[in-house]
Amino acid sequence: LKRFPKSTALYIIAGDAHTKLKQFDAAIKSYKKAINLKPDFAVSHFNLGVAFQDKGNSEAALESYRKATKINPNYLEAYFNLGDIQQKKGNLNAAIEHYKKVLTINPNHSKAWNNMGNALKAKGEKEASIRYFDKALKLDPEFAEAHNNKGNFLRNKGDLNESILFFD
Repeated sequence: LKRFPKSTALYIIAGDAHTKLKQFDAAIKSYKKAINLKPDFAVSHFNLGVAFQDKGNSEAALESYRKATKINPNYLEAYFNLGDIQQKKGNLNAAIEHYKKVLTINPNHSKAWNNMGNALKAKGEKEASIRYFDKALKLDPEFAEAHNNKGNFLRNKGDLNESILFFD
């Protein structure tokens, strides 16, 4: 960085390394330098969002992910993370809209199908949620979280026989 102080790529690499080391303040500083050098690079905004999210600052993460999607309207990972944060905050309608965007970009995104199922279940739309868990499992038959979610749904629904058969 001393030799190439105007290298966006190096600041992103430094930010990634700091994030992996859980040095979030240093990561945020590196990503912000990358953004100052190249404000219209969506990856820098996305990575900044990840660092904020990992640090526990969901509002700043939301802002960074939104900036990434403004620059790149098809930034699947940013929409997915927006959905996750909104779901954790209890903003289920917003989460669902973000997962829908992910599925518009990539209809084979099994994690988005699963998370959409969780959001619908939390909204009380339990019958609809099972279809999303099923789709996630159709796309990825080894997806343990989707198996667990479907099993919990069936167990809580009182359909224990189907739940037992499903896991046999």
